[in-house]
Amino acid sequence: MVSEINLLNRIIITIEANNAQVAKKVLHGSLLKQSSINKLINSYFNQYIINQNIYFEVLTLNLGEIRLDDFNSLFPIRLNATLSQALNQYQVNNQADIEKFIHYLQQQNSISNPIAGAKNSEITDVNIKELINQLSHIQNNWTLLLAKSCLSEHSLKNILAIREPALLTAINRKLSENTVTPQHQEEPVSSWQLILNALKYIQQHNTQEIPEPDEKIISRITAEFNNGTINIASVIALFRQAITCHTPLNDWLIQLWQTAPVSQYCKKHLLLEEYQYLSKYDITIGENNHNQPRNDNTQLPEPILLPEQPINNAGILVLWPILPALFNQLSLLEKQKFIHRQAQFSAVIILDYLIWGTEKAPIERKGLNSILCGLMADENIESISIEPEKQLIIDQWLDTVISQLPAWKKLSHNDVRQLFLQRPGELRIDEQEINITVQHQPFDALLSDWPWPLNIAKLPWLDRPLLINWQTI
Repeated sequence: MVSEINLLNRIIITIEANNAQVAKKVLHGSLLKQSSINKLINSYFNQYIINQNIYFEVLTLNLGEIRLDDFNSLFPIRLNATLSQALNQYQVNNQADIEKFIHYLQQQNSISNPIAGAKNSEITDVNIKELINQLSHIQNNWTLLLAKSCLSEHSLKNILAIREPALLTAINRKLSENTVTPQHQEEPVSSWQLILNALKYIQQHNTQEIPEPDEKIISRITAEFNNGTINIASVIALFRQAITCHTPLNDWLIQLWQTAPVSQYCKKHLLLEEYQYLSKYDITIGENNHNQPRNDNTQLPEPILLPEQPINNAGILVLWPILPALFNQLSLLEKQKFIHRQAQFSAVIILDYLIWGTEKAPIERKGLNSILCGLMADENIESISIEPEKQLIIDQWLDTVISQLPAWKKLSHNDVRQLFLQRPGELRIDEQEINITVQHQPFDALLSDWPWPLNIAKLPWLDRPLLINWQTI
């Protein structure tokens, strides 16, 4: 983080003297010019190390009585001494207020509103406005305690019970290190924001200090997911933080990942490589310790593959080299890879529309499409409707392809769908290779001078080619 410069909004100098001429002489002398005062103050902060940012709404310094003859020599000395005394007291007061606030949060039996409540509450004498100012400048050890408080159910309840939106915003901003998106005043900080930002802070700065997961806090996050109020990007950022650093998930993230709503939502938005990294933390049947990542050598049940699976859309392979262009046009790819797992699901549905021209996509039509999009043939993909504007893009793309292929120039896109794309065939998958057999029909004579091979398909996001047996070609 870039350090902030010393900022003084306004300096007022008041001189009391028993002689008006002497006062004017001192006030208008070179020592009290703006440039000289700035030089003195900057010199002080350059000489003395201050271990925290400081904030004063008003700071009054009384330099005491100075003889005129000694003014030029004593003024800088008195200024430094008085400024040091004020800053030392500031640090003492700042620590005392924060310490008192943290202590309140950790109390098991706190009153419902400590600010307006009973006189014996330890936080009643803490000025909220001053506390907010102090929160933005506290040292890391206090920020760590604040983060831990947000991961404890009873401490979090105490924070929320204060019912001071500005204070909650200050806490959230501190935990997120001033990177949170600005909120409108009518949008108070939610408990899930405090929890996720606290996790992110500790994960980034003090991993060894992270507390044991609080089941009630985990339940809060799960409830927010079920209610649809949580920002999925905040959760994904936590997982990506661990993935980027190549560190094992902490116990909090493991429990979150093993919570069905969280993993299901993340599955739609994570990149394929990211999802594979996290999938080793999936719960497997019979595991005694579900908090440990799955050993790569663990024997998992193999999917049951039929020797040959009949398909009715094998003809889509006639377009295999130009499918990336369609997906790029629909913003599903980046650097020839799908941008996230949900993009792969969308691509499956898009291929079905390209082939059939309808929105309904029965399960039996998704197997080959899933393979083409880098998924398992039996992947459970929820059928979603394609927006009319995307349908138009797909239809126009197909019309453009037809116009550029001499063998198809006299065909409509419905002709191409019925004669070629909706072609019966067989899909065979084994450990070594994937084979697709395409049933021959008389119209295949139009493919005799096809501009690309129809015996193999290599798509940039697949780790192996697809072998094609287009009979009689």
